Order: sequence, then C-alpha cells, then structure tokens
Amino acid sequence: MTHTPPTSRGHTRNMDRPRHKSRRRSVSLFSTFTAMLATTTLACADSPVGDSRHAPVRDSAGIRIVENAPPDESTPLWSLAETPDLVIESAQDGEFTLHRVSRARFLSDDRIVVHQSPFELLWFDATGMLLNRNGGSGDGPAESRYVVRVDLLAGDSLMAISNWPGSLKIFSPDGAFVRTVAAPVPPSAVLFGRLGTSAWAGISFGGESPPARTEMFREIFHVVRYGSDLGSADTLLALGANLLYGDRNDLVSVPGGPRGHFALHSGIVVAGDSETYELKVFGSEGELRQIIRNSMPNPVEARLIASARSRSRPAGATEEGGPRRSIEAPVMETAPAYDWVFVANDGGVWIRRIAGPDEETVRTNILYSSSAFTSTSGPLWVAEGLDGQEWHVYDRQGILRARALLPPRFRPTEITASRILGVWKDELGVESIRVFRLIRS
Repeated sequence: MTHTPPTSRGHTRNMDRPRHKSRRRSVSLFSTFTAMLATTTLACADSPVGDSRHAPVRDSAGIRIVENAPPDESTPLWSLAETPDLVIESAQDGEFTLHRVSRARFLSDDRIVVHQSPFELLWFDATGMLLNRNGGSGDGPAESRYVVRVDLLAGDSLMAISNWPGSLKIFSPDGAFVRTVAAPVPPSAVLFGRLGTSAWAGISFGGESPPARTEMFREIFHVVRYGSDLGSADTLLALGANLLYGDRNDLVSVPGGPRGHFALHSGIVVAGDSETYELKVFGSEGELRQIIRNSMPNPVEARLIASARSRSRPAGATEEGGPRRSIEAPVMETAPAYDWVFVANDGGVWIRRIAGPDEETVRTNILYSSSAFTSTSGPLWVAEGLDGQEWHVYDRQGILRARALLPPRFRPTEITASRILGVWKDELGVESIRVFRLIRS
C-alpha cells in the first residue's frame, strides 16, 4: 500500500446526543453510578509518602515495598466525561474502516495515529479528519506481515516493530515511509518498546520445558534488552506468566486462571502474574525497584466455580470434549486479582480489577468484550460490570490514589493528565476511536 493523502473527511460526529436509545441508557447508568460514588477531592499525586495512612512503606534490601489497603469511601473516584470530546468512526464512503485497532496515540500537535491489524497506519488531525494512511500486509517497503507494536520516536516519527521478519519500519511525522531497519525481534515477541533513551526491550515466550506430565506449569516470559543500534542484546529478566496445565506436548491455559501482565514505559518494566494483588517494577538494568501490593482479596463466585468445575476438560480434549489424556483441568477457587496493567504518561500504574462475576454480567458482556476469561464451554470471569470497568490508579511511588470508572467496552490506549484516548466497541462489536476528558473528583 502506498501512502496517498485522502481527499475526503473521515466520519466523525458530535456527541452532544447519543445516536441510539441503548447508548443513552448506558450513559445514564454510567453517570448515575459515577455520581453515587464520587467522594473526596484527590490528594496531590506527588505528595510525600508519609501523608498516606493507607500505604505503609518499607524498604527491604533497597527494594521499596508499598502495602496498600483496599479502596473505601474515602478513596477519590475518577471518571470520564459523559460524552466524548471526539469520535472517529469508519468512513461512510468506505475510504477507511476501523477494524482490529490495536493502538491509538496522540502526537505532539494533537493529531492521532492509529495502528490496526494486520498492519495499517492511519493519521487523523485533531478534528478527526483522515490525513494519511500507510502500511499494508505484505513484503513491500512499507508493508509487514505482523507488527507487535507501534511506538513514537522524536519529532513525531513513528516506528512499527515487526517480528515476522524481525525489523523496524520507520515513518515520517506526516505518514511517509522512510526506511526499514533489520532488528533481532524474537518471533515469539508479544511486546516490544522503549526502555529508556538508549535502549529497547522485548518481551517474548521462553523458559524451560515443562515436565513430561504436570498438573500446572507456570509459563516464562523473557525480557530482552537491545542496545540503541539494536545490534546487541542481553536477557534482563525471566518472569512467571500464564498458568498452564497438561504435558510438554499439549499445554492448555488453566480455565479462569491467572495470566501474566506486562508494561514498558519510561525506562521501567511493570510485571505481575495476577495470582495475587501484587506488581513488580523493574529498572532499565533489570533491578527490582518497587513492589506494589494491595490487601484486597481476589473475587470469588461459588456458582461459577461449581459450573467451571463441571465443565472443565482434560488437557488435549477433542473439540467434542472427548479426553485423549487423563490430566484433568484444575479449577481455580478465585478469579485473578486483576486482568490488565497500564502505565499512564505520567508514570502512574493503572490496574483493572475483575468485576464480579455474576451470571447476568457474563451473559451481557461476553458478546462484545475481549476482557472475559473463558474455558472451552464458556466464560468464567469478566472484567467489566454492567456499569463499567473499575481501575485502581497508583502514583509513581506505588500509592493508591484513586479508583477510576471507565465505560463498558472501552479500551484505553493512552492516558494523559486530562484525557484518555481509546477504542470503543458498540453492541455489535463495531469499533470507533474516542477521546474522553478525565474527571478527577
């Protein structure tokens, strides 16, 4: 695909009034819930550690450990404005279609660049007008078979990181293809990004093979650091990730079990396995700097646990459910502590909690939500309640500063001090880009 500036405007619309009654009802529920829960004024995010009565801090061999208590009525509640400031939808004339959007980012002049799979880049101005598009799935100069991440460089240049084959595609601020740089990005990379000003890091599958037969096995992710020229590499960390069961020839995710969550931002690696409410923050040299904990228990739902136990299949079961092996699927007694970790532009850590679950939430959300933990027979846990998603917001010191309520079916891709940019899906799974104002109550 070659880059040619479009001549028509992308489909944007003013959100003073929702288009459909179902959306009007969703907004009303969201607003009512926000109003009921809003409480005190947020304390300054950079206030001294000693000012927080809910986060005792201790030092262990140079590692900062922050013990947070669960949020309560005194915890400030953040929310999004009732209507978004900007909505970008697929063009009605078919000029572009938003589908499988993986990331959207602000540029320095408030333009927005969107990356969608398998590989397409779209540049919009601050009003939502399509300015340019580039990329494509293939072997051309600006094309790639699979891109694991799109990152910003100095001056609003763009870098698309491909692990098939390992390379970096560089694009100018206005969307023109510049060059390709060969890079040793692992074929199994699931995340690749900047680690400080002179290094890059990739997170990929790896680790030792499991025993010949095992009930449960913790998958290992490797964090690999690359030099600024991407010619040298060394392994920084080996981190526990997804919980699997089976044998070395047939590993299956534990239904509803904990999964690994990772984020790269501003020279740090944030990692957690979600088995307990704990996150670890590592520096650019792989050193453990901080551990963030919360004593909030993992969600539990007896009805769904019983249902999951009755539906769980052995490892290697056929699609019809007939077992090929006798290793039974373990059933977790609780849901994971969280299902998503996100680092905001200010370095604060946002953690999304599991909401519930309950039977009605599962039935309502599984059709359009990508945040459901599922087994072969159906959903076990979901991270969205009927009224939205609950996130816990921690500052750079690891102290819980607020709860944040985000609307259902909304996936944030960038969080600034005053706005959240992300992807929203309607009831049919149709995607749009939305910018909301962040209200810090």
